[in-house]
Amino acid sequence: MFICFFILKSATTWGQAPSWKWGPKNPDGSYDIYFTGSGGYKIRNMGFGTSSPIAPITFPSILGNKISLWNYGKTHFGLGIGPALFQIFTDRIGSDFAFGYGSSDNFTETVRIRGNGNIGIGMKDPGFPLNFASTAGDKISFWGNSGVSYGIGVQSLLLQIHTDIHTSDIAFGYGSSKHFNENLRIKGNGNVGIGTSSPTERLTIAGGSTPGLLFTSGPGFTYGIIKFGTIDHYIKSGVVGGMELYDNSSIRLMASKTLSFSTDNFRDTSQSKELMTILNNGNIGIGTTKPGAPLSFASYVGAKILLYGDSALNFGLGIQNYLLQIYTSGKNSDIAFGYGSSAAFTETMRIKGNGNVGIGTKDPGDYKLAVEGKIGAREVEVKSGPWPDFVFDKKYTLRTLQEVEDFISTNKHLPEIPSEETVKKEGINLGNMNALLLQKIEELTLYVIDQDKRIKAVEKENAILREKVNQH
Repeated sequence: MFICFFILKSATTWGQAPSWKWGPKNPDGSYDIYFTGSGGYKIRNMGFGTSSPIAPITFPSILGNKISLWNYGKTHFGLGIGPALFQIFTDRIGSDFAFGYGSSDNFTETVRIRGNGNIGIGMKDPGFPLNFASTAGDKISFWGNSGVSYGIGVQSLLLQIHTDIHTSDIAFGYGSSKHFNENLRIKGNGNVGIGTSSPTERLTIAGGSTPGLLFTSGPGFTYGIIKFGTIDHYIKSGVVGGMELYDNSSIRLMASKTLSFSTDNFRDTSQSKELMTILNNGNIGIGTTKPGAPLSFASYVGAKILLYGDSALNFGLGIQNYLLQIYTSGKNSDIAFGYGSSAAFTETMRIKGNGNVGIGTKDPGDYKLAVEGKIGAREVEVKSGPWPDFVFDKKYTLRTLQEVEDFISTNKHLPEIPSEETVKKEGINLGNMNALLLQKIEELTLYVIDQDKRIKAVEKENAILREKVNQH
């Protein structure tokens, strides 16, 4: 049996201990000690290991275990003192603390502290450092005892952070409650202010050294999303620190008079360069602030529209020396005209990179103009080579008609005129053919003149013969 000696401090006389006696033996083999106040004595302060108790129960000022509620070994449920630390402990990490009401054998638990440090309010098995029972309603009240309050609650799968009334706000910041530096406020009406405590719109961002919005992308994503209504608007960071704004449907920018796009210094507009302007009449100016047509460019020579390619070789339109240019990237690239669309294109005319033009054909070959079909014109001017006036030169040797007949009999076509087979295979050159035909007409004219001379000579001879016959 372990006997603990202590000194009792009387309410009236110091150093005089009251009488005590053993009680009956308990069922577990222990005894109770009863103190009596005979002679007017009653117990005031008790000292365990100290002769100068200054409280109803006083322990000596040494570190270590003070009260053991269960178990006598090194590990137990009890109270102790560490270096500047009051300790309430269990025997091991698997044992817990519970707070509640009733009695030890009729206990209603309200709070539990697990051996691992997790605290459960209204639950016995907290899985987090602070856990509440899985019931809807208020969880934490920072101000107010019941009903409306400043606190945190849960309702219908919704985490709520609330104030007491709609004119009260929620603020985020740093410092302390007394010395608070606010950087974000949610008004009771739902308006959010960043850098301002008086937001007038659903989201108000006050200016500062670094104003604006920052969107960052997580793994697998390269864009941020702003959603208005049911439409997603995407913001993407460019490869050189720029920004892309795009949408699944449409993006609408509005201005009362002029909508302009600029670069350079947005803080100092005197250093900014306005690149594109849209007037309220719909005219768009690129490089000019006063577009006089639905699409206007700055008045300087050079490339104007780039349809494909880079700054060096591309398909596009440009201006040089009072000349409108439509060009491809190289001499092996062509320009085509037609109808339909880019993906479903029906070509009607092509200009080859070498300058040859095909109408109704994609391959004009070596011809400057190749037409697959009929050509209608009121006047055609052909500039050709040598004209066959050499036929009338006295040095020109005109074939005899017999020679012509022999050639036709052998070749089945006139001399110098292409055969039917050649025309079918190679076609004809209008200028050359007209010159050849004129040559044949001129040759035929010479034949006719010669025949006329011969006829006149015969007629003269016949007249002489007739005169002689008449004389006889």
